[in-house]
Amino acid sequence: GLQSSLNLRVAVDGDTLWVGTFDGVARIDAKRHRVARFYRKELGIVGSSSSSVVHARGGSVWAEVRAHAQSTGGVSRYDAATDTWTAYGPEEFGTYKRIYFERFAVADAGVFAVYQIAGPDSTVLRKFVDGRWVELARGAYADGSRDRMIAQHFPPPEAYADFIGGERGEATSILRVRHRTGFADIMPKPAPRRYLA
Repeated sequence: GLQSSLNLRVAVDGDTLWVGTFDGVARIDAKRHRVARFYRKELGIVGSSSSSVVHARGGSVWAEVRAHAQSTGGVSRYDAATDTWTAYGPEEFGTYKRIYFERFAVADAGVFAVYQIAGPDSTVLRKFVDGRWVELARGAYADGSRDRMIAQHFPPPEAYADFIGGERGEATSILRVRHRTGFADIMPKPAPRRYLA
């Protein structure tokens, strides 16, 4: 089962359900209804025992590891052919201690990251191109250029999100995933099922 039921974040890509937890990332085989593999140190980010958010679309899978006192933060890209992750820490984004992402998206048009480099008046937007993070724009909160930068360069939610806010209503379903101490409810997506280890 899952190593942790804390901070569950879910991404669905084909027949794979990716679950980000406080202790790493789980890959669940939706056809067999079982956890196929759990990744923690494999993510390659300093202090990977941190909240992980998984982003997946069209076969492109990324884990965003949140920065905190013992974690530098960063993102890792999954390679399905080798079952390995490639890490991109703060240095790949031009910051050297920690990186805190404001936004991160695996979209139809590519992979995008928005983060602050030296406080709110220096926000950077980058896109992953040919194996590296290319800066597209910079903006600041004070003069509104950050909001204009995001509106112009960052993809709209419908290009990367499977569920976009609003009322969930009756159509929302709950997944029950077993972990070490019981079951965890995951909302939304797809029809209710149990994924057992």
